[in-house]
Amino acid sequence: MTLAIKFVGPEDDHQKVLKFLLKRLKRLHIKVRTCYLDRGFAGVGVIKYLQRTGTKSIIACPIRGKTGGVRALCVGRQGYLTTHTFCSPQHGQAQVQVAICRGFTTAKRTGRKQKQAQWLVFILINCQMAAKEVRKKYRRRFGIETSYRCSRQLRGWTTANNAAYRFLLIALSFFLLNVWIALRWLFARKPRRGRRLLLEAHFR
Repeated sequence: MTLAIKFVGPEDDHQKVLKFLLKRLKRLHIKVRTCYLDRGFAGVGVIKYLQRTGTKSIIACPIRGKTGGVRALCVGRQGYLTTHTFCSPQHGQAQVQVAICRGFTTAKRTGRKQKQAQWLVFILINCQMAAKEVRKKYRRRFGIETSYRCSRQLRGWTTANNAAYRFLLIALSFFLLNVWIALRWLFARKPRRGRRLLLEAHFR
């Protein structure tokens, strides 16, 4: 379910957006165990905010450039943990633990005959786990992309340039999707003992 959305203007940075969303969850009395953020939030301002609030977080970190920076950490035959200092002209420096993960592309997804190694970097804030476990948990996250894919089934389409109107349409689609999920949870379950089981073929 989509619990919170925000209209982002030109003056809003990632730190402000994240602060709004976490406060919204707090008002809903929802405790965040681990916050999984995509590469857009891998900035010093966001890192310092999460460190101040003590929020357990895993952030995907982009690998830019050909040498130096995070790319210089992508060495070896297996993943590992280390510390790295991120710098920003606006927010200063932030030292955090990072997980350097080495994975392989699959021939089924890329069309290549041979597997190729690829590096993934994650920023760890207030959490301790092995690099392999970090990658495993991040892959299982529920991302906004899932909500977008589901909302396409009932989203209103428009050619209007009004950003507020377009935001209203997508917000309405998220609301209707939440209603559909709640109704299916209440009326499409199979009577049984123990954990609730939904009849996936019902209420489609």
